Amino acid sequence: MKSSIEKIQNLQEDLLLLENDNKRLKEIEEYAFKLKADFEHFKQIAQKDKKRAYDNATIDLFDKMIPVLTNFERAMMYMKIDNANKETQMIVKGIQMIYQSFIMTLESEGLTEIKCTPGTVYDPFEQEISEQIEDDSCEEHTVLEVVEKGFKFKQTVLKPARVKVSVKKNNTESERTE
Repeated sequence: MKSSIEKIQNLQEDLLLLENDNKRLKEIEEYAFKLKADFEHFKQIAQKDKKRAYDNATIDLFDKMIPVLTNFERAMMYMKIDNANKETQMIVKGIQMIYQSFIMTLESEGLTEIKCTPGTVYDPFEQEISEQIEDDSCEEHTVLEVVEKGFKFKQTVLKPARVKVSVKKNNTESERTE
């Protein structure tokens, strides 16, 4: 009889050990799931940080390139090929091709021109007033002329468009008296 009681006690001890091992295994499994979730969360944060760093670097580069682009456009406005000789015409066409390539490269990296045309309403978030012109023939704060192009990267305005806008004659007179 002792041997069967000993066997039962041994089996009970083994069962208790197995239950403890099972409990420990479940704890390890829960920890592994939590660790996996934490790692996935970390990967997402790292990807967002990487994208943010890339966007900031791109914005810094665009901030340096926009004045070059603006000066390039100013220079191209004064290049006349009407009465030029064939060699000069070829040089001007080459410069125009370089300009187009430059624009396409900047656009492929995400730079977009702020669209504003005469006749549209002034948008203070994307435009900057360079001059106010008294004009009763159109609504107040209507864009009359685009002085300088503006640019943005995604939703970030890098350089607002400079525009001339209309104001009513009586409003400007009352502003002067105040």
